[in-house]
Amino acid sequence: MVSLLARPTASQNTTALADALIPALLAGNSPNATSTILPLLDGRTVSGTSNITRISAPASDSSTTPNRTVTGLTTTGTAGYSLSTCHWLVGPVSTEFVPTGLVRADYDYIALLNQSYFFYEAQRSGVLPPTNRSYSASGNLQYALDQLRWAADFLITAHISPQEYVAQVGSAALDHSYWGRPEDETFAQPAYVIDPTKPSSDLLGEAAAGLAAVSAVFKTSDLAFSAQCLSEAQALYEFGTAYLGKYSAYGIDQLYPSSNFYDDLSYGAAWLYRATGQQNYLTDAENYWNQAHGADGNQYYLVFNWDNAIWGTSCLLSALQPGVTTRYSTEIEGFLASWINGNNGITVTPKGLAWTTDWGSLRNSANAALIAMIYSNQVTNITLATQYRCWAQGQIRYMLGDTGRSFVVGFGQDPPSHESHRAASCPYPPATCGWDVYSNPAPNAHVLFGALIGGPSVTDNFTDVRSNYEQNEPALDIQAGYTGVLAAMMAPSVPAW
Repeated sequence: MVSLLARPTASQNTTALADALIPALLAGNSPNATSTILPLLDGRTVSGTSNITRISAPASDSSTTPNRTVTGLTTTGTAGYSLSTCHWLVGPVSTEFVPTGLVRADYDYIALLNQSYFFYEAQRSGVLPPTNRSYSASGNLQYALDQLRWAADFLITAHISPQEYVAQVGSAALDHSYWGRPEDETFAQPAYVIDPTKPSSDLLGEAAAGLAAVSAVFKTSDLAFSAQCLSEAQALYEFGTAYLGKYSAYGIDQLYPSSNFYDDLSYGAAWLYRATGQQNYLTDAENYWNQAHGADGNQYYLVFNWDNAIWGTSCLLSALQPGVTTRYSTEIEGFLASWINGNNGITVTPKGLAWTTDWGSLRNSANAALIAMIYSNQVTNITLATQYRCWAQGQIRYMLGDTGRSFVVGFGQDPPSHESHRAASCPYPPATCGWDVYSNPAPNAHVLFGALIGGPSVTDNFTDVRSNYEQNEPALDIQAGYTGVLAAMMAPSVPAW
């Protein structure tokens, strides 16, 4: 078995991660050195009886660790994950406090984040840049920015004229009838273009949100690219609001249909307000938020995914008044209470995963964990903030192997080795690759390091075969929330958006 991409380096610059990985992923501000919560990982002990406690390094650790206040919960969470195993370091900590090698406990979160970017690079097609990891490997920050630039370039290129946007390239039916190397495909792929006769506010609102977020990230490092992203975001948002409709209404051969488009326009407007500070975008975000709650029962849909962006919008709008009870914060806290306690359509599995669906169960759990991490920085109640963070960490640790098996390819105990991924399964040429490889019980020819697969059933059961695509398929959206939480666990401060 060979590696599809190179293994990550053993050591990474955690100070660089702390400074910039979270802003890169979530378009937040740089860490605030005066209000910080850090994870206290296994391998270090807490001692002392006063409010200021000493964090003692293991005997094998020669690093110096300063005094800091420690807050930890010792009760058992209702989701079945013991909060006594999760401690958060609290105090006025600068980024210099985080030395290289600090995170090296039972899970190496730096390497996991590095591998998560590997997965995204493995999905690229076309002419690859020299920064692709098939050429080199270094720290994570530049790779995070590369992923954002790659995705933003795709969204910009799809805007082929002022009122034309390429909604999709490819056919689900054609793609699912082919098993082989992507570069060996020879059949024509259809392209679907939206215009004023086929309004697609859902797709355009999401594209605008993504580009506005990337614009905020690059504002201090590449002003020209930041301005380009913002200009495109504004143009796409105007296109989407001028002609209202949802793209899945036109018979497009697509896999991600929308229930309605108001949540997407609200999300786009909220990110544009975040990027520009212009009042009209805030007004639109609030108005579309209201309309989303009157469409298709969206207020009861407790999943943050391609069909429901309202929870991201609520986080963005709640962040405008951190610590203040608003309709947005109330909604987020209700969302998190359902996920933590297993209510309103959320089930807690026997081993502690908050679960909603057979197909890609970990996607929804990771996305909810991301909301928990982000919102935790908006609340002033440290016990509640700690609960949110510890619950999110518990969900990620489930995915990494706390219950006996890993759901991340190439990592941990008994990881998936038959993930439903054509490129990973196909051997190198001149060997052929077809449906015989799909059915072959042997492990994949390549290790798709860092890929989070769909996940287990409501009873924690999982079968590692390629044909079990509902449980064993990786995807860009499955990876997203997981990557964000990993980055949040590595940074000294989680932006409140």
